[in-house]
Amino acid sequence: MNAAGAPPRFYALDALRRADGRLTIFDVQGSVGGGMSDFGAAYGRREARERTWRYLQPLAELAAGGLLLFLFDPYATACTAPRDFHRLVRECRQYAPQTSWVADLAEFRRRHSGRRGLDLTAAAQTMEWLARRHRLDCAYCDHLEVVEQAGELRLLATNYRTRYGRVGESRYLRPDEVGALAYSGLSERFPHGLRGRSWFPVVNPPPTDRFFESKWLLPALVEGTPASECLPREIPVGMGLRTAAETRAFVDELSPRPGFPRCVVKPNHLAESIGIHFLELEAAYALAAAQPAERLPRRRAEALWRPLIAHEYDEVLEYNGKQLDALLHAPNARVEPGAGGEFRYLAPYPFLESTVGLLQEFVDGEPFPSRRTGKRHKGYLRVMFFDGQLIGALRRLLTAPDDGRWRDLTAPEVETFLEPAEPAEEERLQVDLERFFSVVEERFATRCASSEDLEAFAREWALSQAAPDEVSESAS
Repeated sequence: MNAAGAPPRFYALDALRRADGRLTIFDVQGSVGGGMSDFGAAYGRREARERTWRYLQPLAELAAGGLLLFLFDPYATACTAPRDFHRLVRECRQYAPQTSWVADLAEFRRRHSGRRGLDLTAAAQTMEWLARRHRLDCAYCDHLEVVEQAGELRLLATNYRTRYGRVGESRYLRPDEVGALAYSGLSERFPHGLRGRSWFPVVNPPPTDRFFESKWLLPALVEGTPASECLPREIPVGMGLRTAAETRAFVDELSPRPGFPRCVVKPNHLAESIGIHFLELEAAYALAAAQPAERLPRRRAEALWRPLIAHEYDEVLEYNGKQLDALLHAPNARVEPGAGGEFRYLAPYPFLESTVGLLQEFVDGEPFPSRRTGKRHKGYLRVMFFDGQLIGALRRLLTAPDDGRWRDLTAPEVETFLEPAEPAEEERLQVDLERFFSVVEERFATRCASSEDLEAFAREWALSQAAPDEVSESAS
C-alpha cells in the first residue's frame, strides 16, 4: 500500500453511519471495486467529469508524459470446485466446512461465463473526454504478456485500442513506452510476467488487491488500533476455527433491533461473495450448533492451507482459457499421467480460505434524507478513495421510504436508486478515511509489502485461529 515513494492506491468501500455517528466500513475492495461508472447517474455529466479527474490527474502525473495504459480485465477466473475439492470437504465434515455458496457460484458462472464483472463503459467514456481535453496519452487493453521479440523483452497487449468502446488489435510495446499502468481486475489475473518487475508504476499492484480479496485479513491487520473501530465485529466460522460454544457466545453478544437480522454470514473470498446471507436468531443458533466442539488442530490446519487438489482430465477439458491460465501459473503444480493417455493436474487450492466464512454483526445504519423524494430512505454508501482523497461518495437507497422495517438491499427484486452524498458528509468521510487508511497503509508496508510477506501473514493468521496441537491432543 501507499508508503513513501509508492504509487497511490485505489479503494472502493461500502459503509454506513450508526445512530451515534460512527462510520462502519463493512467491505473494502481494491482494483476490482466499482463505482465510477455510476458517477454520471448520481452526479450528472459535469460533476462526474470533475470527480473522474480527481482519479485521472494523479495517474497522469505518475505517467510523467509516458503512455497511461489501462488494463481492464475484470473477469473472474470462473473456477468451479473440482471433484477432488468435494472429496476433501467430505473428509473434513466434522469441522463443518462452509460450502453453501459453492453450488450457487458454479451455477452463476455457468450462466455468465462471458460476462465481465464490471461495466466500465461510462467511466472509460468520461476518462476519454478528459484525456482529449488535457492531451493525455491513454490507451486500453484486455491482457498483457511479457514476451521476447528480436532478443528483447516486449509487452504484448491484447485488444489494444485508444478508444475503450472500439475493437482493438494485438500490439507490442516497449516497457519504456509505458509511463504507468492502471489495473482493474482480480489479483490472480494480473500479468504474471510483470510480477516482481519495476519497469513502471502500477495502480494497484497484486499484493494490495490480493489483500482485500481475502476478507479476514483487514480486521487482522488493524487489530488493536483505532482503525479497528470502523469495522463490524466478526469471527471466522467453519472448519473449526471457532467452536459451537464460541460461535453461540458471539451471537448472544449482539443486540439487534426487533425484526432485524442478528448477523450476516458471508464467504471469505471476494470471488465467492455471491453467498451473503442475513441470519435471524434461530438461523444463527443453527449455524453455531453445526460447529465442532473443539477447534481444528493447527497441524491439520497447516495441511489444509494450500493442499494439492486434483483436476481430472475430463474436468480440465471443460475449463475455459481464463481458468486454464490461472492453473498453469499456479506454483508447485504438476501433471500426473493417468490411464489411457489421460492425465490429471495437481495444483495448490486455497482450501481454508474457501471453506471458512465470516460471521459478522448486522449493523443497522441511519436512514438518509433524499433530495429527490424529500423523505428518508435506508441504504448504504459506496465510496471511492484514491491517492489519499475521496473522489466520490454515492448513496444507494431503497426506493421505498423508510417505514421502520428491514429489507435486504442485496435481493434482486428490491429496487434502489443513487444519490450523491451531501458535502458535509463528504467532509466527514474524508477525515474518517484518511485516519483509517493511514493506519492500514502503515501496517501493510511493514507486514505485507511483498507477495511473499502477504502469504506468510495470511497463513499465520489462519493457523493462529486453530487449536495448538498440545491442546487438541489433550482434549482427545
